[in-house]
Amino acid sequence: IHPMRGGIQFPGVGIAGDTYWIQTATDLHPPVAWLTVATNVADTNGLVLLNDININASSQRFYRLVSP
Repeated sequence: IHPMRGGIQFPGVGIAGDTYWIQTATDLHPPVAWLTVATNVADTNGLVLLNDININASSQRFYRLVSP
């Protein structure tokens, strides 16, 4: 978490070299409206990083990592 910038950074684990979508939603009640906010490729260790600096402290946000 980057408190001075109001952002968050977290890792995801995937298959090295594969492409992944980072998606967010504000509510997990079905049907969930996932929004793709980034597309990243896993590094040689399978690590996929998300840096989200567009965080609004007054609302919650859920994240997931999916393979397209």
